[in-house]
Amino acid sequence: MGRRDVDRLLPRSTQRIEAARDAATADAARAVDLQIFSLWLEAYATDDAELEEFTRQRFTDHFAPAFEEWVAERPLQNPDAARSPFALDAYVPPGEVEAAQADARADAYFAQALENNQRGDNYTLVTVLFALVLFFGAFAGRFRTERASWAMVGAACVLLVVGVGFLLAFPKIV
Repeated sequence: MGRRDVDRLLPRSTQRIEAARDAATADAARAVDLQIFSLWLEAYATDDAELEEFTRQRFTDHFAPAFEEWVAERPLQNPDAARSPFALDAYVPPGEVEAAQADARADAYFAQALENNQRGDNYTLVTVLFALVLFFGAFAGRFRTERASWAMVGAACVLLVVGVGFLLAFPKIV
């Protein structure tokens, strides 16, 4: 079962949790890379070739390509070079892409939830209108004058037409 299959099985509310967990993974990887890179910079600045090579061998698999690209830009001689390997597109710590994808899924689910919430509110309004139709229809027989009774039936009919109009205008659930 791949990551996509797992994501499909997760409840929608967990997408933000997934995004936060993946972002934390990316942040932790970035912190490790930053510490190792800082040690390499110190070794480079002090001309400690042994420490420089030692730290370079400990670069993570996702940091090494960005570092090599950065060094190839010759940052000390080229003012247009990236400020650090972390600023390059080649540097993508594990979890960063997954966090962005989970955030996008969570945003899509939230937008869908807002739409569904509005749809529920709309149908609740129609239910209230139809309840008023029943109320006015039942109450129409309680008046002493026929004119008042017909006015109440007329109001019920108007509400019925408005309710049916709304019902026809709303998107269908099924």
